[in-house]
Amino acid sequence: GPTVAARINEYAALGIDSFVLSGYPHLEEAYRVGELLFPHLDVAIPEIPQPQPLNPQGEAVANEFIPRKVAQS
Repeated sequence: GPTVAARINEYAALGIDSFVLSGYPHLEEAYRVGELLFPHLDVAIPEIPQPQPLNPQGEAVANEFIPRKVAQS
């Protein structure tokens, strides 16, 4: 947690702003990083935009057409 965060902050002070972190198994490591590392980093929480309503447009045509038989070789 705090040790890794300190090292990331050192890199950030040098101007590095993107990090690729990897672990296995992926889901468990993602939770571990979120719970143990992120609280020690001074990162902004992104704003989640509100979902926009979808307007049904267009028409489905795939159901009306049957593919022509392919020539047999």
